[in-house]
Amino acid sequence: MGIDGLMPPLSTRVIPREPRRPNVKHPRTGMLPISQSLYLLTDFPRWMTVLHNILPVAVAIFLLTTPPVDAYPDPEEGVRAEILYQVDDVYEKMIALAETLPSEMYEWRPDEDTRLVSEVFAHIVESNYFLVDLAGASIPVDYEAIDWEGGVTNRREIIEALETSHHITRKGITSISEATMDSKVDWFDLSFENTVRGTLIHLVKHTFEHHGQIVAYARMNDVVPPWSR
Repeated sequence: MGIDGLMPPLSTRVIPREPRRPNVKHPRTGMLPISQSLYLLTDFPRWMTVLHNILPVAVAIFLLTTPPVDAYPDPEEGVRAEILYQVDDVYEKMIALAETLPSEMYEWRPDEDTRLVSEVFAHIVESNYFLVDLAGASIPVDYEAIDWEGGVTNRREIIEALETSHHITRKGITSISEATMDSKVDWFDLSFENTVRGTLIHLVKHTFEHHGQIVAYARMNDVVPPWSR
């Protein structure tokens, strides 16, 4: 018993709750009156029950689908650190050059046997996705489903593609284990047995090769690269 035997203990006491108001809809419109709509919106016990049921599920989905920010931190030394330095350098220059070229130059080429400026940029993007994937990285791009050299042509699309490619390429490189650098890769040139290290070196070499091609195209049209001014 409670105090002086007049009141039951708090743990056994039942506090009556105000009965729910019936959801009476308007006979013609079928809608709830404004007063009842406001009541439902402020029915905190009901909303707390809903949140209690769905919040753990929502948090679990978020944690399972969102990788940690530092899931693949930049290496401070080793092959990947050296490769990333070169990748950052060449992409910084390519993006700066892409932003410097006038829009009409994206449809220019020195002769019919060479790629357009837009096609050279698109070729670099597609090739880097292929190479970092070949090296063992998991990339969030189905690069084989995109018509890069024929479908990505205008200035804005090219600049966006380069920026995205830089981010995904470097994240792919950081996700590759340093311990796998000597692992063999099914190289497309069957006369040469390549490794993960060799594939990443080829990525840098190939990107700089076509970067130099675009520099030559720019100078043929009297456009000076921004880093040479």
